[in-house]
Amino acid sequence: MTAKGIADAEKWLHLPWSELIYTLVDWVAPYQAFYQQNTDTAPGHLPLYRLVSDHENAIYAFLLAEQAKKTDSIEVLKGFLHQYAKGIAR
Repeated sequence: MTAKGIADAEKWLHLPWSELIYTLVDWVAPYQAFYQQNTDTAPGHLPLYRLVSDHENAIYAFLLAEQAKKTDSIEVLKGFLHQYAKGIAR
């Protein structure tokens, strides 16, 4: 997985920001759906499942906000970090 991540990053380094965002939206979408589905059907350890899915949901929401050219897209990530910095893990 590390080698794949490095290879993907090297492919994307040259992309302009807007093209990178579109690429990442498509790349992150299946992971976001997968982790959310796992959380929705988690047999136990729900706080851990929620942390992972909330993390992926925040990344995906940030990318969608960037794609829509919203000026406050970073607030999505700040909200996620603030939520977990306070120790709120539903």
